[in-house]
Parts: sequence; structure tokens; C-alpha cells
Amino acid sequence: MRTYWEAIVERGAERYLLAYIPRRTRRALFKAVCSRGEAFARLTGADRVTNAEDLGLATATGWRVRWSGRTMRDARNEGELPYFKERLQAQESEAEV
Repeated sequence: MRTYWEAIVERGAERYLLAYIPRRTRRALFKAVCSRGEAFARLTGADRVTNAEDLGLATATGWRVRWSGRTMRDARNEGELPYFKERLQAQESEAEV
């Protein structure tokens, strides 16, 4: 069975699940951001990411993409983070009201 690692998007105390990814590399994080590009850009307000320390990525708006250190199994046992697209939908719903 393959191990999937939890990749998160965070800024300050806000933490959201980006994806579960089988490889712990910066390239895998970048591919996850690219494949969720439009939604990622709407959440973070950034149109690009740059390399950060500890195999992470950063945006100019203060958001970071990094590994949480948990596997998919750990996350499910301990409680999963909210998916970032769900937070984005909630933000857009609040803006419409």
C-alpha cells in the first residue's frame, strides 16, 4: 500500500488541506498547486508561488504551502483539515450576501 502525505495551505492560524500526495518533494507540491491553480489563486490572492524553506512554497500574500508531516491515515485518525476549496466557497458565499 502506498503512503500519501498531507499538503496544506496556511497563513497564520488558518490551515487548509491542499491535497494528499504520494511523494514528499517540492516539485509534487508545485504540481498540486498548478492543478488547482484557479481556486488556489482565488483563495490566496496570488498568481505565483516561490520556493520557501523546508521544501515549502510561499506566496507574496503571506500564504505558505508545505507538508504537515502527517500521512493520509494519520489525518483521518486525528481529524482532517477542511479542504481549501470548501473555505473558498464559504468566502464567496459570504461575499454575495
